[in-house]
Amino acid sequence: MEQFIREKKAVHAKSSKSGKSSGKCDILDLALLDPEYGSRASTAELVDQLKTFFFAGHDTTASTISWSYYYLSHNPAALSRLRAELDEVFGQGTSPADVAKQFREKPKCHLKLDYTLAVVKETLRLEPPAASARAAPPNYSFTTSSGTVYYPTEGTMLYTSAWFLHRNKSVWGENALEFQPERFLPGAPLLWGYMPFSKRPRDCIGSTLAYLEVPETFPRCRLIL
Repeated sequence: MEQFIREKKAVHAKSSKSGKSSGKCDILDLALLDPEYGSRASTAELVDQLKTFFFAGHDTTASTISWSYYYLSHNPAALSRLRAELDEVFGQGTSPADVAKQFREKPKCHLKLDYTLAVVKETLRLEPPAASARAAPPNYSFTTSSGTVYYPTEGTMLYTSAWFLHRNKSVWGENALEFQPERFLPGAPLLWGYMPFSKRPRDCIGSTLAYLEVPETFPRCRLIL
């Protein structure tokens, strides 16, 4: 993988030196053409960053897609509403090739997929594929819901369990264990307890990419859905 990325970087770098894209318009182009990052990032750093995108992005996205299909198969009302939205946006009976063509011609057509995105977010709420870790700073402490105060040793790695937080009834209500995409439709109240990508300013760099990748699989997989 490292050798492959280094070879690609060498090809892209020739174009970026002249301020031009390689024509791929991919993430490597974006990195190399960035006026600040592209000029100072070493090849080793670029390789590490891209390996993170490959390994952290593909597996988590695949997991989210799989869980989405699972929950949709157990919730026919949600599946029916999702199908209706896909038909409205892409047309009835369109093939995967037709949908792919529409995405190429209208790259922002995913902005019309409100319910589709809500399905993705609700899936991530119930089955977050990763957890965030932080190193305890000096003199750090935290208090649990029971009132107990802990003082972890400096440098201790602390993991937040999004899986448990996303099932907390004090945050999500008595139906916290139920699959309810409506929680994430436009106009619904925003809840602080949603953190499949952690929280800013240290949230996951791939969150936007995930919200683009997963919804695009639904209209292309109509035989499954």
